[in-house]
Amino acid sequence: MTFQDFTFPEVCDTFGLTLHQAVLYPRVPPLDRGQDFLERMVGDGELATAINTEKARSEFMIAPVLSEVRRYHKTRFALFSGVEFSVDPARGLNGFCDFLFTRSPLQLRITSPVIAIAEAKNVDLRAGFGQCIASMVAAREFNADATVIHGVVTTGSEWQFVTLAGNDLTFDTRVYLSTELPAIMGVLAHILETA
Repeated sequence: MTFQDFTFPEVCDTFGLTLHQAVLYPRVPPLDRGQDFLERMVGDGELATAINTEKARSEFMIAPVLSEVRRYHKTRFALFSGVEFSVDPARGLNGFCDFLFTRSPLQLRITSPVIAIAEAKNVDLRAGFGQCIASMVAAREFNADATVIHGVVTTGSEWQFVTLAGNDLTFDTRVYLSTELPAIMGVLAHILETA
């Protein structure tokens, strides 16, 4: 079993998680990266939507956003894409993660703490919940001293943030749309700055 094999809401039962909903980031300011970036993202979003595969959405809609947030922070954080993250294979806490942020800028290997996880799914946001939550449980165990693990499930067109504190799993009641890129990037920057 791997991260990809978990489904929602069964993943909550498997790991004894209590499900909540709340407004997670009510006062986080948007991160404006300029009109050129936004125009490029609109064009790339149209291309990804026309191709309509998970890979295209990952490459043209998600990776550029995460990379730009990392660039904004002057590469103080590492960003990994498609890496293996093996914490406890006996419990299914292993597999490949679409994206991971770490607090260290070291790109040679995943270092603790892993602070944000993004799982890309083609057109069904909910289809990514199980994989993302399992990855977050793995990150919680990898970061023995972390109090909150942050995650995000995205199709590239929609972004939904989630936190894991102990066994409390909280989904943001707000689903962000790709037309709100500065708000999405503001939340991602906030997570990196405060996690």
